[in-house]
Amino acid sequence: MLESDTSTERPERVPVPGQARIRSMPVHVVNVSERGVLVEAEVPFPQGGRVPVSLTMGRASLSCRGEVVRCFVSGVSRDGARGGLLYRTGISFHELASADRDALKAWVRSAHAAAGENAVVSGFGG
Repeated sequence: MLESDTSTERPERVPVPGQARIRSMPVHVVNVSERGVLVEAEVPFPQGGRVPVSLTMGRASLSCRGEVVRCFVSGVSRDGARGGLLYRTGISFHELASADRDALKAWVRSAHAAAGENAVVSGFGG
């Protein structure tokens, strides 16, 4: 069963340096929550656009559709292929299977608990 989260409560976010793919393009993960992900890339994604999202969390991976809810310039790339601007893009998860949503919730909670204990939070791989 696919679900869309319509709750207005702000979800817990976990800073997770790592990699993901948006439209098959590798991007850097800034943070993730139960409802979405903030990524950084050398290209902007248009607000309101629907994009395929692929994340890897430890041994588990998650693929779904997402909606770009914001995109803004976050800096200048010094080592990128184009040496241009960096963009941070917030993507809300849509069409996420119930099992994937449950796994994501559990992973975010455990990563948040580990971060609270001053542990290194990892788990995203490219």
